[in-house]
Amino acid sequence: MKTKHGVRLMAWALVVAMPMWFGSCKKGSDDTVTPTTSSVEGSWKISGYKIDPGVDFLGTGQKSNDVLAYFKSLPNGLGNDFVDCLTGTTIIFNASGKVTGTPALNAQPLPM
Repeated sequence: MKTKHGVRLMAWALVVAMPMWFGSCKKGSDDTVTPTTSSVEGSWKISGYKIDPGVDFLGTGQKSNDVLAYFKSLPNGLGNDFVDCLTGTTIIFNASGKVTGTPALNAQPLPM
């Protein structure tokens, strides 16, 4: 039962995030970016998920830009597993261009 809520929560998070991803793209930029291998190489952990401008997630009139804090504030701890999984996962960018990672210790696979 708890997994069903987690999957539903993840689906809603993606639905909310997609317009933000597509809305952040700019067309017609002449700036060229030449990344180096050392710019992202190494082990990374997500420690926060901030958005700008802030959103009134709970309808209380107070805007927040911390998405992880919103998930943690969901009733009955519904968002805690999501936040723990997201912040506990390590993503590793290797010099060869290969991306690997290690899941959070309490991560559970999603049912298919």
